[in-house]
Amino acid sequence: MSARRADPFMLASMVAFRIAVCLCFLALHSQAKVLSLDVCTDQWILALIKPDHIAALTYLSHNPQFSLAAPKAKQYPIHNDSLEDIQRLNPKYLIVEGFIHPFKKTAYQQKGWQVLVLPPINCAADFQKRLTFLKENLPARYFKTNLPKFDLIPTPQQPQTAVCISSSGQAQGPNTPGDIFLKAQGLKNHITKPGFHPTDPEALLSHPPAMIFIADLGHRQTQYLKKNLRSKKQQHTDIDSRFLLCPTPWHFQALQSKLKQNQADS
Repeated sequence: MSARRADPFMLASMVAFRIAVCLCFLALHSQAKVLSLDVCTDQWILALIKPDHIAALTYLSHNPQFSLAAPKAKQYPIHNDSLEDIQRLNPKYLIVEGFIHPFKKTAYQQKGWQVLVLPPINCAADFQKRLTFLKENLPARYFKTNLPKFDLIPTPQQPQTAVCISSSGQAQGPNTPGDIFLKAQGLKNHITKPGFHPTDPEALLSHPPAMIFIADLGHRQTQYLKKNLRSKKQQHTDIDSRFLLCPTPWHFQALQSKLKQNQADS
């Protein structure tokens, strides 16, 4: 009699146990997603991470003025960077490029989120370092099967000199996105001092490089520089400022192809 009464109880216990396991599994996997905290990280996540492991991107990811990946990013949710909004999206990993304030990082970690700060990009070799960092800190199942290639730096015997000038009118020396861009084209940077430097039109034109690239957003500094270049009949090439805002190897490859096409058409 007692054995017969135990059967329904055991059955109910087994059902309850299976439901609990399923709920734990769903909870684990619903949280196993990444969330981007800046517009540059948005573009790395879109290129590397499978769609079902992306919790949300920044609101700037949908703005084509800032992001080259805006059309693709519009398929994903966005957040407003508040704790409440991020908590609603229930991510497991928060990824940010460069600096994050210690107070904000601690607040995120207290919520149980893992904060990953991407290594900086100062040269082409850092692309691979960043990919390695992500692979070491995220589960392998998060990544797309066919990842972008990173072999984009040619090594010419006698490279031409060139200068890359940002939208604010600053010449970009070594350890800058502009320097990576020039080397991706097989060019030698005319600026030898690391970092960003105000552009002196007279000094630039006294010993001009073979090529001048300007990332123009219509700022007063670049407009003044281009006016001086035209007066001296010095040619320059306009490039999309978004390529320098968030340097990625696949964006540089796209720009390289675009420049080659422009040269072929001219």
